[in-house]
Amino acid sequence: MPNLLGRGLRYFVEAVKFAAAPFTNPTLRRILFDYTRVPTGTVGEEADVGHYLRLAACNPAVFSSITTIADRVSDTSVFLVKRKAGAEWVDVADHPLPGLLMRPNSLMSGSLLLSDTAWWYELLGNAYWFLVTDTPGRGPIREIWPLPADRVRPDPMTLRISAITGKPVIDYAYQLGSIITLPGENVVHFRTANPFDPWRGLSKLSPLQNNLTMDSAQLKWLGSYYDKGNAVPASIVSVPPTLDDADFDAVVRDIQDQFGGKRQTAVVRAGDLKVEVIQHSIADMQVVENRAKNAEEVRRVFKIPEGLNSASSGQSRLAAETALARDAIQPLINYFAETLTLTALPLCGGCDEMKVEADNIVPQDVALDISQYQAYAPDRTINENRKKQDLPPLTLKGDLAAFQVLVDEVPQQLIAVLAPLLVQKAGGGPAAGLPGGLGTPAPALNAHAQLLHMLTGGQGAPQQPAWSVVQPQALPGPVGPQGPETGDATPG
Repeated sequence: MPNLLGRGLRYFVEAVKFAAAPFTNPTLRRILFDYTRVPTGTVGEEADVGHYLRLAACNPAVFSSITTIADRVSDTSVFLVKRKAGAEWVDVADHPLPGLLMRPNSLMSGSLLLSDTAWWYELLGNAYWFLVTDTPGRGPIREIWPLPADRVRPDPMTLRISAITGKPVIDYAYQLGSIITLPGENVVHFRTANPFDPWRGLSKLSPLQNNLTMDSAQLKWLGSYYDKGNAVPASIVSVPPTLDDADFDAVVRDIQDQFGGKRQTAVVRAGDLKVEVIQHSIADMQVVENRAKNAEEVRRVFKIPEGLNSASSGQSRLAAETALARDAIQPLINYFAETLTLTALPLCGGCDEMKVEADNIVPQDVALDISQYQAYAPDRTINENRKKQDLPPLTLKGDLAAFQVLVDEVPQQLIAVLAPLLVQKAGGGPAAGLPGGLGTPAPALNAHAQLLHMLTGGQGAPQQPAWSVVQPQALPGPVGPQGPETGDATPG
C-alpha cells in the first residue's frame, strides 16, 4: 500500500516549492508564527507509538469499541453537499463529492476509506487523506487515498500563505522510505483537540496506557498458568517410598498416560498412595475482575454505552443505540463533514455558499416527537405544521383563496378567533352564529361557512359556523338552549 501510494505521490515532490505570497497582516503573521513554535521533531520520533498501537489492536475491548464506531461511520450516503438558498440550505444533487466518497480510488470502496479513517482517528487522534489532483492545490479531485497516520507529521515550519488559496497552510512530512513533503493544499487532516500540540490531535490511547499495559501483563500471567512451564503443579500424587527407581518410573508413566494433560501433576515417594490438589490464587489476584474493570474504562473513553452488546432488542437496545449515536457517532461524522467543507469542497468546485453536511443518524423517539408536535402545533401555522411532517404546503383555491392567510400566517389556536372575522368581511356583514349576527347565512357565505367548519375542527353543521365549540371562554358566547342571551359562555 505505501509503495503503491508512493508512486502516485512522487510527481508532487518537485511541485511543492510554491512561490508563497508574503504575509500582509503583521498581527496575523506574529500569531501564526508564535503558534508554530511548538517543539516538534521528525516523523517517527515517538518510540512508544508502535508499541501501544499493537497493545490496542490486541486488546479485545479496544478492538470491539473501535470496530463498533468504524462500522457506523462507514456509510458514505450520510454526507450531502448543500447550497445556501436564502435562509435555507438545499441539497446539491449533481455535486461530484458524494460520488467521489463512494468510490475514492481504484482499490478501495468508500466504506473502507471511512472505516480506515475512523480507526486512525480513534487510535492516534489523527487521520490523513491525500487528494490527488492534476496540479497541486487545484481541482478537480481525481482520487482520495488514506495515509497511514503513524507515518505522517504536520510540519509547522512550512507555514505560509498559499499562493493558490490565499489562506494560511502548512505542508506535511510523509515517511515513505525517505521523508517527502506533501503540499498542504492536497492533505485533509482530521484531528482531535489537543491542548499540548496545536498541530496534532491527542490520542484516546493516552489515558489508557496503564490499562493496556496492565491488561497485557494479566493475559500473559493467565497464559503462563496454563503453560507447560508453570512451576506450581496442579496436583501431587504420593506413592509408597519403598518403590525402587524402576517401579517408580513405571508408576509415573502410567499416571501420565492415563491422567496426564496440559495441567501438570507431580509424583513423589512420600507414603501411601494419595492425591492432593493445589489451589491456585487466581481468585485472590482478582485477575478477572481487573480485566473487566479495564474493559469498562476502555468503553468509557470511546463512549460505548453500557449494555450495547448484551441487549439484542427492545427498549434497552434502542436506548444503547441512541446513546452511541448521540455521544460518539454523530459528533464524529459532523466533524468529518466540517473538515471536508474546509479542505476538500474547494477543490470540487465548492464556494462559500456551500457546505458538506452529515445526516442526523440519532434514532428518534417517536412518542417524544408526537408529544412535542402536539405541544407546539397550536402555536404554529397550518403550513408550518405540514412542513414539520414533510408535507407540501396547503394552497386554497377558488372562493377559499381569500383565506390563504389563515394557513400561512395565523397560528392554529387563533384560527377560531380570526376566521369568523374574515368570513364576516368576505360576506359584507356579520357572520351567522357570531356575536352580533342573526339568522342563517346568505347562500353566498356557504363556501366560507364550510371553510370555517373545516378550520374549527369540524364541529357543527357545515352551513353553520361552529363558533361556540372552540371559542376561548373569556369571549362572549352565543345564545344557548339553557344559557342567557348575553354573557360568558358556559364551560364544558
